Amino acid sequence: MTVTSAKKSNLRSTGSVNERGQREFTSVWRVETDNALDGAQVVLQYAMTSGAMPLLFSGYAFGNDLDLGAFLLEIRPEPVEGAPFAWDVHLRYGPLPERERTEDNEPTDDPLQYRDRIEVGWVKVEQPVEKAIYLGGMSNADVRALGQLGPVVNSANNVYDPPLQIERSLMSLRITKNLPNYPAELARMFSEAVNERAFAINKPKYGFKLLVPKWAAKCEGITGSSQSEGNVNYWEVSYDLLIDFMPPPEKVSLRFAGEPASGWHADVLDRGFHRRGQAGDLNEAGVAISSSDDAKLLRSKKIRITDMQGDLGEPLADPSPLNGLGQPLQPGEESVYLHYQTYLNERSFALLNL
Repeated sequence: MTVTSAKKSNLRSTGSVNERGQREFTSVWRVETDNALDGAQVVLQYAMTSGAMPLLFSGYAFGNDLDLGAFLLEIRPEPVEGAPFAWDVHLRYGPLPERERTEDNEPTDDPLQYRDRIEVGWVKVEQPVEKAIYLGGMSNADVRALGQLGPVVNSANNVYDPPLQIERSLMSLRITKNLPNYPAELARMFSEAVNERAFAINKPKYGFKLLVPKWAAKCEGITGSSQSEGNVNYWEVSYDLLIDFMPPPEKVSLRFAGEPASGWHADVLDRGFHRRGQAGDLNEAGVAISSSDDAKLLRSKKIRITDMQGDLGEPLADPSPLNGLGQPLQPGEESVYLHYQTYLNERSFALLNL
């Protein structure tokens, strides 16, 4: 159970180089033992501990050959046919396997120190157009001034129904981190969440910086996958954001919101078939409604708008623009948009620590 000799076999060495300039070599040593029952384990033990043969991860050196950029990666003994005491030990050299890197670009074998992974893409969505800038085509200039932002209407000043649809691009951002545990509570908190204030993702070591306006980002989900590497158990956690960079319009009358909508907020044209009908509002005859007026009217707090072309007026076929106070929009008045928060869950995305 002893190796009696180990010699280089000069006629059995090979080499190659690939398109990246990486070099690989093989060399063969003839090893003999004193017992025909000796197997590969005896030969491997000798190769790895005797010091008479190259050790794993040592540089390639064989005869006159020397390449310190190729390292011993594999030791493979094979029995020699017809020679029960002899073994050919194949040594394979090549570049060291690529190791994962830390945020500081240092090699590491600890998966919890691996760099974050950032993926950016774009997805197409179709959305109705609530407002647009009029650029021409109508002969009656009183409907809309050129360059004016407002509802998309025809030359009769009626809003299109169904509305005009446009295709838009939203940024799809995924940031993946390795964490010791899955952040279940954070995933629950940020399910369908929209950022309530602007935030920045600043990763100079990755060459990545992104400024996200408020209401522009929606968390699509925080997903995870349990992993094990070596003796380390960890979670590969991905944060998926869908970001709408639609700039807020600048020329819109918002009586109640204070600022125009953008991203995952929405501006909706104030319009309807009824005017508001509560004490102090005007009825169809232009008379202020008092608290002693019809109780049924006060309970409903709305009056059907009529076209007023007949003596009694006929119900409208299309909804009438309203003025933000529940009354029909008068000629010359700007269209009014109502600002809505479309997702109820709004949070500070700083908590995600992206």
